Amino acid sequence: MTLMSQDLAARREPGDEQEPVVRVSGLVKAFRRADGSIARAVDDVSLEVRPGEFLVLLGPSGCGKTTLLRIIAGLERADAGSVTLRGEEVFAAQRGVDLPPERRRLSMIFQSYALWPHMTAFDNIAYPLRNARPKPGRADVDRRVRAALEMVGTPELGRQYPNQMSGGQQQRIALARAIVGGDDLVLFDEPLSNVDAKVREQLRLELLSLQRELGFAAVYVTHDQTEAMELAHRIAVMGHGRVRQLADPATIYRRPVSRYVANFVGTSNELTGTVVRHEERTTVLRTVVGEVAGARADLAVGAEAVAVFRPERTRLVAAGGAEENAWPSEVTAVLFLGAHTETVAKAGEQSFRLLGDHDAAEGTRVTVTVRAEDVLILPAEG
Repeated sequence: MTLMSQDLAARREPGDEQEPVVRVSGLVKAFRRADGSIARAVDDVSLEVRPGEFLVLLGPSGCGKTTLLRIIAGLERADAGSVTLRGEEVFAAQRGVDLPPERRRLSMIFQSYALWPHMTAFDNIAYPLRNARPKPGRADVDRRVRAALEMVGTPELGRQYPNQMSGGQQQRIALARAIVGGDDLVLFDEPLSNVDAKVREQLRLELLSLQRELGFAAVYVTHDQTEAMELAHRIAVMGHGRVRQLADPATIYRRPVSRYVANFVGTSNELTGTVVRHEERTTVLRTVVGEVAGARADLAVGAEAVAVFRPERTRLVAAGGAEENAWPSEVTAVLFLGAHTETVAKAGEQSFRLLGDHDAAEGTRVTVTVRAEDVLILPAEG
């Protein structure tokens, strides 16, 4: 265990492992638009973050994820609901409780890094320690800052100013500042969006390793699906101010509970239609390309629904070479994307996307097929 790990462990009290680090209940935050209408940026959100858990808030711009993060931090005041940190209520709209950010014992990394431009990296990292109550001694500050610099792989940057660093280096300094105090909760507001793809990939791996070593709980905001899948123990997919699904990454991807989640997380093939019957293990839709069988769903016969299946589960076979979920098609595009090849095939006006080496040239007549167990039947919501 490193010195930094020992510092963090010392902050934990007996029983903390059972108590959620974060519990938000019924949070609502509304804003008035320019036309006078009211928009709920956060709309009745409740969730918990466990000790040592990495929870990612995933969603498009304007879905409420950053507003939710700022409410937890104390930088925004909700209109209703409550926030509890480590069993202590830090915000309760109904009772007028609202602890300021500095009393919530958490760290936050912003999209802009928020480094003091007139301070060296060392002084930026030392800032929260020098302003803590009680204030640690000078030797302790020096030890903890140097340990933080080592942990993020930048021991040589202590004397550098922010304008003398690359974006990736600034991000590492911001991370070091967040962990130096030993807080068991760190909030991240799209911290990797300002660095290039290669650096972002490396920083994700470093952040994941650091979080696992130190064991702090993390709430991380992003719109990047790959980032969410790599980092999260659980993902909260947000849309229009609400949590649409909260689950581990594999469940979110393989078993989305709605069309919205399926479309936002990864790429899907879709066939809309009407439920015509239920069989022992399947539900069957009537669609523009014929009948589609999928995993049995709790939908009434006659209901509008959508069949959703992933491109990597979709296959091409020789024309006429499949019986269930088989649609005569023509290959219209073959796209080499480096790590994989994407094939596009069309059955009439319906397009299907497929991943993998299917060895079919453009213009080839084929059959597109997918197993019923790989097809989800979901309500045809927007």
